Amino acid sequence: MQPKANKEPFVILIAEDEKTDAFFVQEAVNRMSCKTDLRIVRDGQAVMDFLARLDEYAKAPRPDIILLDINMPRKNGHEVLAEIKANADLRTIPVIMLSGSNAERDILKSYENHANAFVTKANDFSGMVRLMAAIEGFWFRSSALMQQ
Repeated sequence: MQPKANKEPFVILIAEDEKTDAFFVQEAVNRMSCKTDLRIVRDGQAVMDFLARLDEYAKAPRPDIILLDINMPRKNGHEVLAEIKANADLRTIPVIMLSGSNAERDILKSYENHANAFVTKANDFSGMVRLMAAIEGFWFRSSALMQQ
């Protein structure tokens, strides 16, 4: 594994089961100045299938960053985060946990499982645009990412 030269497009994997939230993310990403390849999956099991390149995800790219909703069907965000960070091939991918609340137990559990950040979901489109701009500025412009 080696540092990535932070070349575009940046691959963003988001796990979001709410269609409206997924739409807001898509539109906010479209406003980013860098080129991105946004991949949206609907639940936690689909995240793991994507990362393992199973079935429909056989040609999936390795994400540069994962935005992970906590409350999802089949496998919740905490379970997925624990699996990602326990896997030597995946643990260097930054994972940002998203939640509709600021529940202390979710924040603590996220950081105990080695999340790179915990963010309360924006409740409107302008908030999502601000969040994605912050992600772009920090993760894609200021930080050195790893590549496999």
